[in-house]
Amino acid sequence: MEELVLAVEKGLEKLHTERSLKYRNRELELANQIIGRITADSQIVVDINRHTPKEAKDFALRLLDIMPMGIAVIDKDMTILYMNSYLGRAFKCQPEKIDEELIKRLDQIGIKNLSYESLSSNIHRVMEAPAGKIETISTGKYSFIILVPVKTSNEEKIESALFIAMREETGQAS
Repeated sequence: MEELVLAVEKGLEKLHTERSLKYRNRELELANQIIGRITADSQIVVDINRHTPKEAKDFALRLLDIMPMGIAVIDKDMTILYMNSYLGRAFKCQPEKIDEELIKRLDQIGIKNLSYESLSSNIHRVMEAPAGKIETISTGKYSFIILVPVKTSNEEKIESALFIAMREETGQAS
């Protein structure tokens, strides 16, 4: 009887794991499709101009903060221009740049199998890519990082930047 119970428990655990994997893969596919539709044949411009109505900025920031994944925007020097509150809670601080220390923190929150050299190389390659390019880096069984080139705009100029969305292994950053 104990063996039967153990076999049923193992079967249920396997079923749960397979379903979880299917859901995570579907999330990744949908995220890529959504980003692809948004970026197809156009550039994404993150406008940090003071003339944008405060209500619109506040709404956009609240929207990014409720996303159940880490979101950041970085410049060509890998300086973090924006990081949503999900990542802030996960890191328990506000890092300024993507560096070796940040990679260690990513490992602690469930984004594994990622080296600084590999991420840096991908970031620089995608930053130079044409509009609409989406790069997905698998960092574990369920975790991934999505890189999308964007433009940032302020009062003086428009510059190349990179939108980063990341999903950790557990789905829980806090």
